[in-house]
Amino acid sequence: MQATRPPSALGFIAFIVVAVVLLVGILVEGGTILLNLRAADDGLRAAAQAAGTAIETSEENGYGVRALREVDGPEGVSALTAAQTQIDARGLADSVNLDALTLVDNTVLVSATCRVPAVLGRAIGFSYYDFALTALADASP
Repeated sequence: MQATRPPSALGFIAFIVVAVVLLVGILVEGGTILLNLRAADDGLRAAAQAAGTAIETSEENGYGVRALREVDGPEGVSALTAAQTQIDARGLADSVNLDALTLVDNTVLVSATCRVPAVLGRAIGFSYYDFALTALADASP
């Protein structure tokens, strides 16, 4: 019969320390992601509202057609310029890239990609996380 060794107290303490460090790292990572995504979402909502003011109306075959303004001009800035200005004003130009602006019925849809820096993820090879975000806003009449 072979005698069993009692577990070492040092090994148990090392296990607890590693577990606590990982838990704290995961909480910091989650908090960083949450804060960055909330800021990006707020900026994207403001961008959608700004793009909703850049509407032009034209007449085609007897029907009034509303569309997002595509070019900056004397009548106002384009929807993309209005949206990007809101993103820039919030300091999100480095992390939020606008992908699409669409007018559907009376609603502006803004799609963007948000790049959030990784904290704990760097240890496993991620330098950032990419998230797809969408915001809606009513278009001005």
